[in-house]
Formats: sequence, structure tokens, C-alpha cells
Amino acid sequence: MYQQRVRFPAKLFRPCLRTGLATTALLSALSLVLCPHSATQKYRLRSPSPVKLPGSPGIVSPSSRPYGWLSEGIRRWLPLGRWGKEVRAKVTVGAGREGGRPRGGSPGRGRGEGNGGGMFRVLVETNKKIGALGRARKWQEALSMFQDLRGDKRSPSPDIISYNHLINAYAKCALWQKAVLCLETMKINPDTFLFNTAISACGRKKEWGRALELFAKLESLGLRADSGSYSSVISALTRGGEWERALAVGEEAKRRSSRLNAVVYTALINAAATGRQWEKAIKVLDEILYSGMRVDSVAFSALITACGQSIEQAEAVLRKMDHLNLRRDSYAYNALIGVYAKAYEWDRAMREFEVMKKKGVRRNIYTYNTIIAMQTSDANAEGAEWLFREMQRDGVRADVIAYNLRVNALAQRGEREKALAVVQEMNKALVRSNKFTYDFLITACEAAERFDEGEETFNEMVKSGVRMDVVSFTKHIKFYKERGEWQKALRTFARMLASNVRANDVSYKTLISVCSTIPQGAANAATAVFLEMQMSDIRIDVTAYNTLISACANEHWSKAVRAFKLMRRNGDIPPNVVTYNALLSAFERSGELDLCRRLFRSMDVRRNALSYAAFINCAGRAGEWQTASKVFLTMKSEGIRPETDLYNSLITAASRSSRWEFSQNILREMVSEGVPVDSRTYVALMRACEGGRRDGELLKAWEDAKSRGIIPDATMYDLVVQAQTRLGLWEDTLALLSSNTDKATSQQSQLYSLVISSLASEPTHHDTCLRLFEDMRRKPIRIGLEAYNSVMRIWAESGLWERSLELFDDMIQTSLQPDSQTYDVMIGAYTKRREEEAQKRVAEAEAAAASLKDNMTDPQPPGSNIE
Repeated sequence: MYQQRVRFPAKLFRPCLRTGLATTALLSALSLVLCPHSATQKYRLRSPSPVKLPGSPGIVSPSSRPYGWLSEGIRRWLPLGRWGKEVRAKVTVGAGREGGRPRGGSPGRGRGEGNGGGMFRVLVETNKKIGALGRARKWQEALSMFQDLRGDKRSPSPDIISYNHLINAYAKCALWQKAVLCLETMKINPDTFLFNTAISACGRKKEWGRALELFAKLESLGLRADSGSYSSVISALTRGGEWERALAVGEEAKRRSSRLNAVVYTALINAAATGRQWEKAIKVLDEILYSGMRVDSVAFSALITACGQSIEQAEAVLRKMDHLNLRRDSYAYNALIGVYAKAYEWDRAMREFEVMKKKGVRRNIYTYNTIIAMQTSDANAEGAEWLFREMQRDGVRADVIAYNLRVNALAQRGEREKALAVVQEMNKALVRSNKFTYDFLITACEAAERFDEGEETFNEMVKSGVRMDVVSFTKHIKFYKERGEWQKALRTFARMLASNVRANDVSYKTLISVCSTIPQGAANAATAVFLEMQMSDIRIDVTAYNTLISACANEHWSKAVRAFKLMRRNGDIPPNVVTYNALLSAFERSGELDLCRRLFRSMDVRRNALSYAAFINCAGRAGEWQTASKVFLTMKSEGIRPETDLYNSLITAASRSSRWEFSQNILREMVSEGVPVDSRTYVALMRACEGGRRDGELLKAWEDAKSRGIIPDATMYDLVVQAQTRLGLWEDTLALLSSNTDKATSQQSQLYSLVISSLASEPTHHDTCLRLFEDMRRKPIRIGLEAYNSVMRIWAESGLWERSLELFDDMIQTSLQPDSQTYDVMIGAYTKRREEEAQKRVAEAEAAAASLKDNMTDPQPPGSNIE
């Protein structure tokens, strides 16, 4: 193999080139040692023509030149390119020197070397530089150095080693297209090792189909596949997820060749590990041990990885490894930590992590990434940060995966500022961010409900030049869907197509679900996207039809039925239970109980809990709680165990008919069956009590919910406050408000608004309402629209319409949008102001008229009569 290739220095052959016999003897021996089969069969050695003995001037005959009869093995071992075939052994023998310079050479080329010797030295040095650049992943510089080998008078032509180093540089950078193109356009005949390198390049990008084509081409050219060929193909198939084909290639390799090395068997163990085929991996390991090959820890590490989540099997492999006196290195520990991480045995994984440090086993980047990933999956940003600093103290350079794990841990907690600080730290460390970095930042914005910043992050991702794939675009389309901005989602899909990114089935299904949020024409838009998906030669499965039916159902049930008939007409894809559930949900939202009943009875698949829940909800909407109860009993008789959601649906159906006693019985059944209850359960029960005008039972349900540790939501607070208001329990209402001072600010705002609106209905409690409103202003509690409306109504009813207008101006400045109640209050305030102004003007006019009348009826002063 190429890794074991021996490099013979050129100065070893220079003395031999001056004597034909010595050269023939040396190269014949090397040919027999290195490639005996080709030297004795295809390239039989010939005796050279007579040459001059040392000591007399003469020239070696061209027929006996050492390069003309070399075997295939010698040609591979020595860097002889196209120019080497034209070299003539025009060297002077023995005393053939004049003036200290050999005849036939060029001045200044070195002792005993002609122009060919200088070219040879340039080629060797250039190949060394290309190889070094390739190992450093600098393929542009390696390509530039390769292009300097032009094959003219000043520079030699590239040989097979030059091409080998260039293709290896492409493979290091996962540029499989360039590697394959270089292999197909090279000017000399490729060998097996070049094909192996190109196959490895394809495997790095999971292009297993192209790797198989190169392997077939290798055999079609008459080259013999070696262990490197088989290991490269098996690795390419394994990375592409085709582990079954990889194992089949391994079996073919065993039939063809008996000289497979441990690398091939290790690749087979990796393939079995990918498919979680523990027995096959053990069988491959037994074959290695039976053949007498030396087994290293890499094979055992692959076998441990094949254990998946089975800790017992992994520990059994470790015991076998100890039995063979193999030292546990970082590969073995990393595989074991990976098994513990998959089995969620994080304490044991951390224990092995500490054992590595105690035993002096170097912890590499893979070790730290696995441990940090465990902390990330638990949203433990502090633990991920500590491990990252420990990695830096250990002298391990962090890669983009380590930084992305930190960003993801912070993104799950919605801490966008800290996530941005990690990205800035990554940029300072000259680690380039990738698409996963920006995806995690967008997730952080979603968790913090800062959608504008998420859109800015997406634009920064586009400007940074990061190559976005279909996953990134699809995730951003979902981002806009959650925001309800279907126009931007459609523009993002169009941008994806304009970027030459081919949409897949997931992106089309996401876009169909986005169309369901369009206010008008949702069904037509979803159908158009579905037809586009069909014309794009993308396989249509039952999930695509289900998404289309759900999108059409949001507009009208008739549109959903039309999509269902389209599915039936195709005929090749039968509907499943999800399809029927989507139709049942459409009928349930529209209250079409007859259609829901007919479809429910005609289902040709086994119903699940969602099917029964849709029918129960539909019966509850129609007020037929007894029908819902019968269907619930039928479901239990069919062996379907009802969960919390299904019980909630039944209680909700009963609450619509105000059957509070039946709802209480269902709650008792849930408790006796061990089914957990939640806030929705008690909300449905309290609504049933409210409909039955049983405020006392409602408050009992409230106390029962608190005793069970149920966290109340805004609906529960609303029902309780209204019940206390109807019962006149004002003190309890205020006590409820004072007992929730430790709640979140948003929940306090809702509770304050509920209490103020309830107390505002009684004029005797107006002062209390105003005091609570001032408390909201003084505390950092957001004042809602309902609280503003209640206080403005109080001021208006008290005749202080000026304060109502001032409060309206304050509400507008806080960016609250007034509703109809707000305008009713303001219209009343303006009307009262006009009435008061009109009354004031009338009073002033009456006063002026009375004053004028008094002046006109005053008696004349005495002596004013002339007569």
C-alpha cells in the first residue's frame, strides 16, 4: 500500500547509473523483491547489451537503459513521470571528465547530473510541497503548485505522485467533484491508489453512488482492487447510510481476495455499527482474531459503537479487549462514553471522563464534544460552559461543533445575548460559523419570542456567505409560519429556489402547512403547492396528502373532502388513520355531526384515541353529551386506554350541556384510574359548574385544583373571580390578588385586570379599583386594555370625563390598540362633556336673560316724571 511505500534517495542510484552491470543487478533485485509476479510474467527481465567496464570511456546502450525495462512495481516506487521515459543514460564512465565537468551534462546542474537530473529534483521538491499543502487542507495553494508543472523546458510534467497529492488535497477538503474530475482528466494512466483516494473523497460527502462508479471503473481498467479500495468503498457506503451494501461489498471482497488487512475488517465493523447489527460486528471481530491479524483499539471502538445503547454489550467488549492485553486509548474511551450518552447514563459517562484524566489518556475534541452534547441536551448551559473552559485548559482547540453546542444550550433557554457573545468569541478564535450556528441563534430568538431579531439573524446568515441548504430554508419557513407571516414564508421558499437549492418533500409539506394560514384561498394555494410537488418528481406519500387535507380543512370541510377524493382517485396510496383524523377534525370544527358520524363508522383502519377525541368533541359541540359518553365507553371496550386529553374532551362535551355532576364523576374516575389531571381538566369542570349556576361547586373545584398542585392559568382565574363576584366575596377576590404577588409579571397583569373589571361593576368598589390601578402603575406591571377600559368607565360614570380623556391619551402612548368598549366609553365621555357644556351654556343664557329682564322691569327713580 501507499502508506508503506519506501522512498529510495536519488543519490543511491547515481553511482549505479554509471555502470550498466551494477544498475541491472540492483534494479533486477528490487524488481523481484517489490513486484515478483509482474517481473517474472508480464515484464520479464532481459540481460542488457555489453557495456564498457569501469575505467574506460563509453556510453550505456539505449536498449539497456535502466528505465526501459522496469517492472510495474518499480515504476510505482520511483517517481518517474512522462519525462523520465525519455531520459537516456548519457553519463560518462569512470575517467571521462574534462575540466572537472561531466560530458553530456549541462553546466551548473550538479555533479554527475544532466538536465534530466535537475528536472527530477524539481519534481521531487514540488511533490513534497503539494503533499504538505494538501495535509494542511490548503487545496488552492496545492493546485497552484501543481499547475506550475507544465512539462516544458523549464519545468517537469506531473507524475503519478503529483496527481496523488492533489487528489488527496481535494479529499481532505471533501471536494469530491474536483477529485473525480482530476482523476478523469489526468494525462497519465492512474493506478489503484489514485482511485482509492478519489473514492475516499466521495465518501466524505456521502456520495456513495459515485464511489461505486469509481470502483467499477477501477476494475474495468484492469487494475486490481486492494484492501484500500475495499475499505474506501465500504466507508463511503457506511457514511451514506447504505450499511447493508457495505456489508455485501465486504463479503465480495472476502471471496475475491484472501489478503485483506485489518482496515477492511474495521470498516466492516463500522458498517455493522451503523446498522446496529451487533451479531454481525462480533462475527467480523472473530474473523480478525481467527486470521491471526493484529487487532488494535480502533476495531474494538467500532464494536463498542455497534452496541448502541446496550451498556452490557459494551462492557463485555471491554472485558474482551482487556483479555487481549490491549490498552484502552482515547478511541475506546470515546466509544464507551458515547454508549453511556446514548443510554442517558450521564453520571457513568462523566465518571469515565474523569478516569481518562487520572490514567493519563488524552481527551481529544471528540471526547469533549460528546460530554458537552450531554449537557446541551439537558439545556445545562452552565455545565457546557465549564466543560468548554476545561477543554481549553486541557490544550484542546475547540472546533465549530463545540461552539455550536454552547450556542444550542443557550438557545434552548432563550438567552440570545449570551448566544451572540459565544458567536463573537468563536469569530475571535478564527473558527468560522456554519449554518448550524445561525440555526441555533434563530431558535434562541424563537424561544425568546423576539421574531424581529430572528429575521435579522437570517439576513446576516445570507450576507455572511454561509451555504444554506434545504434544511436551513425549511427551518426559516417554519419560523415565519409560527409568526403567522405567510407572505414572508412564500418569499423565503422562492429565494430557496432562486439559490439553486432543490426543495425536498419536507420543504413542500411545510409550505403546504403555511398555506393553511392564508386568510382567503388557503385550499387553492395548498393545492397549487401540492401539484408543484408532483411535477417536481418528488415522491408523494401519505403524509403529503394528510398535510394537504389538514390545510384545506382550515378553510372549509368541503375543501378537505375534495382533497380526500383526489387521494382516492390516485389509488396507489391508501389513507391511514391520520387522514381520517384530519377529516374528522374538519367536521368537528364545523359542527357537522352527521358527516362525522358517517365517516367514523366507515373507517377501514383501526381507530386511535385521536379519532375518538374528534368524534367526542363534535358530539359535545352539538350538545349530545350522551352520544359522547357512549362513544367513550365503546373506545374503552376496544382496548384503547384513555389518556388525559381524551378525558378532557369528554368533560368539555359535558360542560357544553352544563352537566356538572357528570363532569365531577369523570374527574373522580380519572383519579381512581391514575390518569393525571391538568389545568384543562379543571377548566372544563369549572365551566360546567358555571353553566349549571353552581358557583359554590366551582370554588370547590378551584380549591381541589390547588390542593393537587395544578398551576392555574388565566382562564381559571377568570372563572374564579367571576364566581366570587357573583357571590359577593370581594374580600376573597382581594385576598386572591394579594396571594399571587410572587407570580410572573404577565400573570399579575391578567389577574389585576380581572379583579378591576369585576369590582368596577359595583359603584361601592370604585375606590378599590382606582387604588389597584395606581398599584399597577407604581409596580412594574403591564396595564392591559381591560384595566384601562374599566377605569375610564369609572371616571366617566363619576362625571370626571377629563380624567377619562387623559387616561385614553396615556393608553395610546403605550401602543395599546383601543377596542369597541374603549370607544364606547370615550363616546360616552364626549357626549357627557357636550351635554355639560350645553347645559352650562343654557345656564349662562338663562342667567343673562334673567338679568336683562330684571333690568327692564326695574322702577323709575323718583322725580323722573315730568308731568
